[in-house]
Amino acid sequence: MDTENPTLNANLHHNISRAKANSISVSLDAHVPHELTISAVDLSVIIGNTFDNAIEDCAAPADAGARISVSLVQQNKMLFYEIANSCMHAPPKKEGNLHGYGIGNVRRYVDKYDGTMENRIADDQYRISIRLNCP
Repeated sequence: MDTENPTLNANLHHNISRAKANSISVSLDAHVPHELTISAVDLSVIIGNTFDNAIEDCAAPADAGARISVSLVQQNKMLFYEIANSCMHAPPKKEGNLHGYGIGNVRRYVDKYDGTMENRIADDQYRISIRLNCP
C-alpha cells in the first residue's frame, strides 16, 4: 500500500492491520497526491473514526465473511472518501457516555471543509460517503 502520502499511509496501515487482526478482509483504492491540502490531523480523525466504526460493526457479532472497502480519491479540488463494511443490520447503539462522539467529530471536519457526508445501508453494506473541498 502506497498512497504517496506518508501520513495517510501510516493511518491506513494501522487501521487495515487492526481489521485483519479481527479476521476482516479489507480492499483499498487510493489515489491521492503526495501532499494534501487537508490537515493530516483532520483526515486522521475522519478515517480513524469511520474505520473504528466499520471494524466494530464487522467484529460483533463475528462474521466469517466480514469485509471493509475503502476508496480515497482526490480529483481537482475535491477529496472523495468512502468506507463500506458488510453488515446484516443497522449499526447498534453503543452503551455508555463515551460513545457517539466519533461521527460527531467526523461531521465537524466535513463541515470545516464545506463538504458533504451521507451514510446508508443497502445490499447488506453500511456505507459512509464523504466529499471534502480542498482549500
